[in-house]
Amino acid sequence: MKLQDSTGLSNLLKVTNQSGHDIVVITPVTSDPTSAGDAKVYNQDLKILTLKEGGTVIKKGESGTVDLDQSYTDSKTNQSLLYNYLISDFNWYYPIANLTIMQDLTNSSYPNQTITSDQAKSMSQAASFIQTIQAYPDSQLTEDYQTALSGIQISAQTAADGTNGSAQNVSNSITASVNNFFKSTDIYKDVTLAAVTAMQSYYDKFPFAWAQYSKTAVTYYLYGNDENKTTFQGTLVLTPPSTIDLTKANGGYTIKFNPAKEPSDTTTVDVDTSKAVSITYSDGLFISGTGSDVHQIVTQGVFMLKRTLTNVSSDTSIIPVMTGTVHDIQVIGFDNPQLSNAKSGSSDAEFWKTLFLSNISPKVLKSIEEVSGSLTMLGFTASLAYRVYLWSLGKGELNIPLSEAEFNAEYKKFQQESYDSASSKINELFEGKVEVPKSFQEALETVQGEFTKLSNNIDAAELEGAFDASREILKTLGNNEINMSQQQKESLQSIAETLKESSLQLNEAVDKQTELNQGIKDAKADLAEIGTNTGELTKDVSGHLSEQESIQISDNTQLIEDIIKNIDEISEINEVESESSKLELDEPIEPL
Repeated sequence: MKLQDSTGLSNLLKVTNQSGHDIVVITPVTSDPTSAGDAKVYNQDLKILTLKEGGTVIKKGESGTVDLDQSYTDSKTNQSLLYNYLISDFNWYYPIANLTIMQDLTNSSYPNQTITSDQAKSMSQAASFIQTIQAYPDSQLTEDYQTALSGIQISAQTAADGTNGSAQNVSNSITASVNNFFKSTDIYKDVTLAAVTAMQSYYDKFPFAWAQYSKTAVTYYLYGNDENKTTFQGTLVLTPPSTIDLTKANGGYTIKFNPAKEPSDTTTVDVDTSKAVSITYSDGLFISGTGSDVHQIVTQGVFMLKRTLTNVSSDTSIIPVMTGTVHDIQVIGFDNPQLSNAKSGSSDAEFWKTLFLSNISPKVLKSIEEVSGSLTMLGFTASLAYRVYLWSLGKGELNIPLSEAEFNAEYKKFQQESYDSASSKINELFEGKVEVPKSFQEALETVQGEFTKLSNNIDAAELEGAFDASREILKTLGNNEINMSQQQKESLQSIAETLKESSLQLNEAVDKQTELNQGIKDAKADLAEIGTNTGELTKDVSGHLSEQESIQISDNTQLIEDIIKNIDEISEINEVESESSKLELDEPIEPL
């Protein structure tokens, strides 16, 4: 249906660019801009508008004019009064402003728009915020945000009293509830509901963030766990085009999955490019096949704090991580290869504890998958709020009163649709192997619980290293048993038995998972006792040790002390961060 007469001046919208960026004006072309469906923002078919002055780019400091002569398909016959315009950076179509523009009914014109640096700042903060709550999913910041989003129903119910202007009051209450949350933070005070929804939809629409806005190809190395044995499944390669194109799949990117030549060999990342599979990025998922086909490859990017997987306190950078399923095997992927035979401390061994410990790695991968699934669910809460906002805004612009009963019915419908969409996405991603939370609140609780499990499992992996070092000390001391007194031999035997029992108890705690936190505390206490006893025994027999043996014992003793100290330090950091509402990333992933 035709929205406006293209010969009328009322169609024209003047945009003045004070954002500090060269910008383009993008509009959705498939949805009714007065409907709640437009809550998808970027995640739908898009069109870059041509300027009346020629071209598509409005340079910073300049102005341009676009024609609001658009059309969409539906059964209505009335003209649209509401438009959604996505002001975007020219280079990566990165969001600058998410505008909902209403026609002035007094003169049938559209108000001029000035795009400011504050709006660009809001979007940049929104990107950092989204990455932060994914990196710190168990933090007070994340919980407070979800509380603000879930609280919109209560405040909106009060506003939906059926009086004139009630629909407008509902839309105002929704934005106020969410925007006030952001204003209460020191770091994200310029973020708005419109900004965070636009940025999330941008991540869902384009693979650019997962390609790290790089001008060269980015490769993810995907690892799975098959019957408690880590396997290398292959690579996901994102290759940029010479020019980004919104009209093409993946924004013009070529995305390929290359299967591993020998999945069981984790000392190499050789792949068979002759069997490469084309991948499409759709609704936040990298998928093989199209339409209703069963996808053999489905992955999703998540933002994680590197320290979460390395247990190194200085690893504070944000990293993109792939999770999902490759040929029925659940996988995790990093943008640098990991080798089971890599030298400790090298980049090829950064995530060794995550991937290559037979009894712990499956638990780590499971927790990461559960966290990823629940984050997928929570990602729909902001779009739900924005969807209800647009619906009530549309009614308000038409001066249609909104009653509490009508609001509750529509909210319940939107909530169920959002939940169903999230559930479908999780099931597609993990082929039903990750339990879908029964509600958005349960998703938050799952994130918090599984993130704690993830941290505990990484600690357990660290402690395995401490146990190994203790065994090396006992082995060295055992080589000198011939020079020991009977009492010293008995002491050595007692230490060995304590070590064996403690290691078994930790493995049992890892298997059960339910009492892992206590298992870690017990293991640390046992290692401290073992360290004291081996230290005394070493001192007693020091006269019989070679220089090399003394160095080996000293190095392993220091390693054990460093491991326990590091676990305690990370635990303290995690505790502080989980209670914090003032979290900020050092370097979020964004265009340069």
